[in-house]
Parts: sequence; C-alpha cells; structure tokens
Amino acid sequence: MKSRVFIALFLFLAIYFQSLLLNYRQTHHIFKSRTVIHLLQKEFQVFFSSLFWNKVDTYGHFGDWKEEIQPDGQVKYFTSIERQKDVDAMGEISVALDPSFTERVALIASELALKRDDVSKARAILFRSIVYYPDQMKLYRLYGELGHIYYFKYNNYDKALRFFEKSRQFLKRVDPKSYNFEDTFHIRLYGLSAGLSAFKLRKYDLAFQFYRMSGYESGTKEYDLKMEQIAFYYGEFKSLRKERAKTKRRKKAEKKFIDHKDHKHEEEGHEGHGHEGHDHGEEIHEKKEVSSVEIALYNKKIKDQFLSLVPKINERIYSAISYQTANYLYLAIFLMIFFYSLYRVQQSNRST
Repeated sequence: MKSRVFIALFLFLAIYFQSLLLNYRQTHHIFKSRTVIHLLQKEFQVFFSSLFWNKVDTYGHFGDWKEEIQPDGQVKYFTSIERQKDVDAMGEISVALDPSFTERVALIASELALKRDDVSKARAILFRSIVYYPDQMKLYRLYGELGHIYYFKYNNYDKALRFFEKSRQFLKRVDPKSYNFEDTFHIRLYGLSAGLSAFKLRKYDLAFQFYRMSGYESGTKEYDLKMEQIAFYYGEFKSLRKERAKTKRRKKAEKKFIDHKDHKHEEEGHEGHGHEGHDHGEEIHEKKEVSSVEIALYNKKIKDQFLSLVPKINERIYSAISYQTANYLYLAIFLMIFFYSLYRVQQSNRST
C-alpha cells in the first residue's frame, strides 16, 4: 500500500513538473524539443552564463574612471579594468556555458584574437558555437569573425574570403528591417575586409560585390581606384558618390547632435513651427508607423509558425499551471513528505 502511494506521488510530481515546463517553454518561446533533464541543464547554463556576463558588463562599463588630456586641450574620460584577467576569465566561462549567445561569442572571440593574440582559443570558441548551434539567427557574425581573424592575423586571403562568403550567405537569415547598430557596423566591416581579400586575390568582380555590401567603404588607394572603375563600368558611380556623401552627412549630423544635444531639444520643443515642417514631420511619422505595423505583422506570423511546433498541454487531462499555483503545490508536497517522514520515524521507534 505504501509503495503504491509512493509511486502515485512520484507520477503526480512527474506529470505536474512536466506540464509546468511545457507551459514555461510556450510562454518563453523555447522551441526545441528536449527532455526534462536537458531542459533543466540548459536553463541552469543560461542562468549562470548570464550571471557571469553581467559581471563582465559591469566591470567593462563601471570600472575605474581615468581622464586623458588630448593635444587640443580637451579632456576625455574612459574606464579601465584593474583585474583584466579575472574579467577575461568570466567572459570565457560565460560563452563556454552558453555558446548559443551569438553576440557574446563573437565579442569574446574578437577580444581573444585581436587584443590578446590567442587565435587558437578564439577559433575554438567560434567553431564550437557554429557546430553545436547551427540554427542561430545571426550566424553570419561568427563566420564574419573567422574571416576577420584569417584576414588580419594570418593574411590568408583565400581562407578569409571563404568565411566571408559563408557570412554573406547566412546574412540572408536576418531581415534587413531588424538590423541594429551592431549589424550595420559589422556588415560594413566584413564587407570591407572581404572586398580587400578578393582584391588581393585579383577577384575583382567578387571584390566589387563586397564593396557594394560595405556601403562603398574606402580601403587602400589601389582598392578604391579599382572599385571606382568597376562602379563606372556597371553604371553605379553615381550611387557610389551619393552613398559616400550620405555617409559623410550622417557622421557630421551625429557629431553635431552630440555637441548640441540640449540646444536641439529646446528647438524641437519650441512652439510656432511652420506648417510645412509640421506636414513633413507627420509624413515621416506616418511612414514609421506603417513600417512598424508591417514588422509587427511579420513577427506575429513567425511567432505563430514556431508556436505551432511546440507541444501543447492537454487541458482535458490537466490545466495549465501558473507559478502561484506551483508554489502552493510545492508547499503541499513538502508538507506531505515531511509528515510522511515523521510517521516513518515514529513507526521505527515503536518497533524498536
């Protein structure tokens, strides 16, 4: 009888815990099918990886502030990390625990290869993430970093170009509408390095493709001259000049915005704008609103597509369990086990 009760209690706990995990996976969009043990292992790894990375991020942004006087007399401030080895170790532990976090892996690998000259470890970290997590949305970052390493550290342009081509291939996974600052920066960076690699190998048409991908980013004088000749041949010289002028205006506007941020806010808040400027502002706002609606619909479509693959809880057998209900059930189970243990001790004392 006691063994039956114990088996029933164990089955109840197993079903309850499995339903709780399924509910968690659906609400947090964890799509891969795993066993309970693997899921728990993954959650612990992600938790401790984020814990270590939080320390790295804190030390990186809130270290000891130093001041440096520029030749023109301006004073600039920057942070320095006193215990650099400890911070480096925590970063490596973080990506070792969770190699699926693309941006962290790319950043640590870049630091290892370009700043600490530990190329073998950087390559191992990148390859491990690529092999074990090939479904990453931004896998192009990892191939791009490998190409960057072979370009700068080995001067192996042939191998670098192969990795850059893989990076461009996996870039198609990312919707251009979802590009953030890091994406645009690294796409330009990889495009420039890939273009220069192809130029070194005399693959000029391929170099021009990467030159276009980089937003017509300037490299060496010979490279720029050859790319301008090809652009003129393809009838893209006007686009090239326009893109360069736009880049210069953007950089100038960013600098002006930083220097006169407060003044600009005052002007934006000032009443009495002209009717023409008001209409122009409404037009821009309307365009942004339409694009945001399109992005929201696209995200909903993708979300529904993936959620259809997640195993659902059969509510005819048991309903979805909230975290508040889970806490009450845990307390009830703990009390049952506690009183059952007391009962067993009492029975053993009586028998002796």
